[in-house]
Amino acid sequence: MNRFAMEATPAVPEEIILSGTDHIELYTGNAKQAAYYYKTAFGFQSLAYAA
Repeated sequence: MNRFAMEATPAVPEEIILSGTDHIELYTGNAKQAAYYYKTAFGFQSLAYAA
């Protein structure tokens, strides 16, 4: 056995399985732009807005 051989470890950690989310709280510099991005990119819904 090669004394320099190392065991292979996975490059990507195991996948996290989520059953759902209750809420996500984001602190951003431009709330309107961030809200638009997350709604169009990921299908989020706006429930409240405070500026």
